[in-house]
Amino acid sequence: MIFVTEDFSRSKQVKLDNPQRAGDDAVKVLKLNALKKFNTGIYDYSTMQSSFTPVDRKSSPNTIKVTTTSQEWCGHTFTQLNLQDNQYQVQMNSYFESEGDEVISLPKVWLENELWSLIRIDPALLPSGEIEIVPDLLFQRFKHVKLEAVKATATFNQAGENTIYSIKYPTYNRELINFTTKFPYTINGWEDSYKSGWGAGAGVLTTKATRVKSIMTPYWSQNSVSDVGLRKQLGL
Repeated sequence: MIFVTEDFSRSKQVKLDNPQRAGDDAVKVLKLNALKKFNTGIYDYSTMQSSFTPVDRKSSPNTIKVTTTSQEWCGHTFTQLNLQDNQYQVQMNSYFESEGDEVISLPKVWLENELWSLIRIDPALLPSGEIEIVPDLLFQRFKHVKLEAVKATATFNQAGENTIYSIKYPTYNRELINFTTKFPYTINGWEDSYKSGWGAGAGVLTTKATRVKSIMTPYWSQNSVSDVGLRKQLGL
């Protein structure tokens, strides 16, 4: 997970080249680039999701944009979600015949993709109780389910110094659990469990992640051979 604050254009919904000239069109966002790389048998997956969440939730209470891409040996998919007026416009592109290319609209509700950034900005911003939420865009691609807003239950629990934030999705028999700490609200880990497979062979699969290392550094300027050693600091 790479978190970066950026100056973003409300109208174009892209990073601003000249924020000083943008005036009221400029909005400060916390960008999250979340990468996952893994293999399934002989072939590997490379996925990335980008979310752009305003830092000032009072003046801009909704995430502006989310993009999701997945590449593997069978092909690749791309999904883009943009906030327009009082709804989200979604463009979905896939190599699967049953999905193909599609444009849909979603209500302006909570997005699972934005929860990670809200943890970093201020966990008090996170929803709780019975909520309406759009599940993670990559989960939707992996499960090949309809992308829609569904009902879920969000809860907070304290475990020592950790705050455990959980989202339960009855629709998908899925639970997502985030482990966070007090300020600066580091994400220490997460678990994602859901039923996978069909018929008698179906079972609950759980992905677990634990933070190995976190550093604050201007990575975009550290692109020379001499900077390779910094990867060891991150445990990569």
